Amino acid sequence: MKFHHRLTFAITLLLALLFLILSPVKEFYYGRIYSHIATDTQWIQQPAVLVVSSENPSNLNNTSILDEQAAAVKGRYIHILVHARMRTGSSVTASLFNDLPDFFYVYEPGHMIVEEKQLDLYADSFKHLEDIRPDLVNFLHCIYNCSFGGKTLYTRSLQRHKFMRQNSKALAGIKTPIREGDLERICRQKKHIVVKTVRLNNVALAESALRQYHVRVIHVVRDPRAMMLSRRNMQKLSGNMKRNKASRDVFVYKLKKIITDYCTWLEDNYLSVDRGPDWIKKQYFLIRYEDLIDRPRTFVKKMFKFAGLPLDNDTVARIQSAKWWRGHGEEWRSHVTFKEVDAVQELCPDSVFKRFGYKKLSSEAQLIDRNTSVVVPLKYTGLDPHLV
Repeated sequence: MKFHHRLTFAITLLLALLFLILSPVKEFYYGRIYSHIATDTQWIQQPAVLVVSSENPSNLNNTSILDEQAAAVKGRYIHILVHARMRTGSSVTASLFNDLPDFFYVYEPGHMIVEEKQLDLYADSFKHLEDIRPDLVNFLHCIYNCSFGGKTLYTRSLQRHKFMRQNSKALAGIKTPIREGDLERICRQKKHIVVKTVRLNNVALAESALRQYHVRVIHVVRDPRAMMLSRRNMQKLSGNMKRNKASRDVFVYKLKKIITDYCTWLEDNYLSVDRGPDWIKKQYFLIRYEDLIDRPRTFVKKMFKFAGLPLDNDTVARIQSAKWWRGHGEEWRSHVTFKEVDAVQELCPDSVFKRFGYKKLSSEAQLIDRNTSVVVPLKYTGLDPHLV
């Protein structure tokens, strides 16, 4: 009899453990992401105009400053966040808005923060990005409010890097030394604001800024196999492969980490929006790099419609010109081996390939057969794109 009770207890305990292990993925992702928001009240409860001024308490009682900031925000029409990872198409996406005369464009605020903190510019694991998240979210508040008082990292970065100034057409011709007041004046002269970042873990973790300023999030994704090749080339992760085993192991480890982090990021972002509150669904648009590049007339039009913009003649001329990278979406297939492709496919869950419409390859012959696309057509219907 005692044995029977012990057996029953053991079975009950085992079932309880299995339940915990096999809990729905929804709870895992949703809980992990939104638990940060629930506890991080500093960024949710604080009014946006006060976030900017909190670094200088003497400004908090200056109602004229707050009124001016609030009026500037009220008069705006469109706020956009291009949300992506390194080497996935964020720059070309953001450039379409940067080309429009009414936009103030901020290129990669996360880069400025990482550089200011003297961190690794290429480190974009969940932990690394979480370390800079509070500063990045605060910076987003400042940008969408055109309030750069105390944000000396912005002026220093612009002065240090010519490409930071050149990447924003609104700042073309700005004189140095750059002052915070100059940036605020230029920003407020523009109707709209677009920010491009590749260092935000998850859109849900920027809830305070996104909701306060009604920011429309354009989530740019790219085939993990193409991202791998581009990151490898950018970071020269294959440069020393012929040296010794230790060097090879370091490069292989870094590349594997980049791939797994990227695939986790894809899943986390998609699921946190799909299973998140209604506000984020309404302010979110998913676009694949391959669709943007290879089918620009269709998908740039969809993206502009989501942003609340007409597709102007200059943009149409640009995406139809010979300078547009049409056909580049699957060019990566000519520069990798099947062994490399297979390694990425092993590291990245099947659900990522299926959800984002990327066909897995099973042989070298399939890889080099460019007559057959690995990008499955998607029918974009709101958040959830369905396979056609």
